[in-house]
Amino acid sequence: MKNKFQRICNGALFAAAGLALGACTLEPDYVVPETPLDAQAEKMENFKYAEGLWTDANPSDAQLKGKWWQMFNDAKLSELIEACREKNPNLKSAFYAVEQARQKARMTESELYPWLNGNVSYSKTDISENEFSYRGAYEDYRIGLGLTWDLDFFGRVQALLASEVADAQALRAAYENTMLMLEANVASVYFSIRQYNSEILLLEETVNVRQKQVDLVTNRAKAKYAHEADVKRAEQQFYEAVTQLASVKKLRDAATNQLAYLTGTIPANLQATTEPIAEVLPKIPSIIPSQLLERRPDIAQAERGVFSANMKIGAAKSAFFPTIQITSSLDLASQDIGDLLEGNSLAWGVSPRLYLPLFQAGKLYAQYQVALSQHLEASEKYKATVLNAIYEVENALSEIKNLKDEYEARAKNAAAAKAVEELTRNQFDSGVIDYFEYTDAERLALNSERERIRLRGEQFRSVVSLVFAIGGGVDEEKEGEKTAVN
Repeated sequence: MKNKFQRICNGALFAAAGLALGACTLEPDYVVPETPLDAQAEKMENFKYAEGLWTDANPSDAQLKGKWWQMFNDAKLSELIEACREKNPNLKSAFYAVEQARQKARMTESELYPWLNGNVSYSKTDISENEFSYRGAYEDYRIGLGLTWDLDFFGRVQALLASEVADAQALRAAYENTMLMLEANVASVYFSIRQYNSEILLLEETVNVRQKQVDLVTNRAKAKYAHEADVKRAEQQFYEAVTQLASVKKLRDAATNQLAYLTGTIPANLQATTEPIAEVLPKIPSIIPSQLLERRPDIAQAERGVFSANMKIGAAKSAFFPTIQITSSLDLASQDIGDLLEGNSLAWGVSPRLYLPLFQAGKLYAQYQVALSQHLEASEKYKATVLNAIYEVENALSEIKNLKDEYEARAKNAAAAKAVEELTRNQFDSGVIDYFEYTDAERLALNSERERIRLRGEQFRSVVSLVFAIGGGVDEEKEGEKTAVN
């Protein structure tokens, strides 16, 4: 009896395995959507606005590797970005979203295999004496195993699994994009703080100078060498500098608070830098257009979205075909618990089942059309992401190039304004010009120097924008590897 049951089960399992191994998938062959970059990449050695920004004999020498922020050679910046990577709750949230997607894919993968369950039951039944089958009260003891296997003959589960793996990979790319964005935000805010530090130093010095001017002009007015209007003019200039100083301090405080948020702490625990903005920019990183497709995590995310949608077409198409399920059981059953483990208590069953959709009022066709539309939507989003990447890189390169020219002109302007201030001061001290002319030159010199400092900060932030636009650094240990879901 046992041998007969074993032969039947083995035959059913071998048949099921053969069907599963011979299963076909119905999704279209996957092709990455073509973008304008694909047609031009081989002809484009550099971006449009990259000319003149780097002149390396070997372009790879200027490639970012690993921790991109190390290009700034700033220990405080490195400390802040590492804190962001470790403590930022938004980044951790994105990581756990990836973990959820990985486990969801594993749940779907389990549907490819037989499900085995155990069961133990007891029942006591008393049939009515008026029934034909009356035999009095009886008990039933049962212990056994059950097996259920949905044969993925037309590849529905395989297609869904591939889709969910791609979704997990897309979320991993989204996590990496979030991490890069947060790193870039930390760097941008950090350089803003250093810019404000430079402005504060300048304005504090200006406030001290103008306080002395107020005292000087007041004493001269008392000696009848200056007018009351000169005193008021000096006071006006003093309070204007005090106002500007308070305004910049307010901006620095807000930036410090933002930096604390980005690094996952509170402002009271953050020791912000007091260093002024540096006068030397880092070496501008280079990249060729085709590398964007390999480096930008948002492009990788969009491409995985296209692949996922492609696999869902196969899952939707397989819904038109039959599904096959095999259910089997192996039990020990007896009305007397003492006989439960005897050979005569063996009970078994095998139940193949085929389900064929015949009429669902157009539901399956509509699902298939939705899958096709989702694939087209994902393809267009991928193309848009690539175009946006090119747009961001070109903007960053253009900004760096034009800021360089603007800064050089502003630096010369500030130097000239400072020279005019010194000359007019000498003229004022000699009595050649009045106080109004001198203070006007002083005001212009201050504004020019503040604008020069602002532009230097903009230059540092534009380099950060370029790093973000080209996808950040490339970890040497992971370069060339593809994200996988285990």
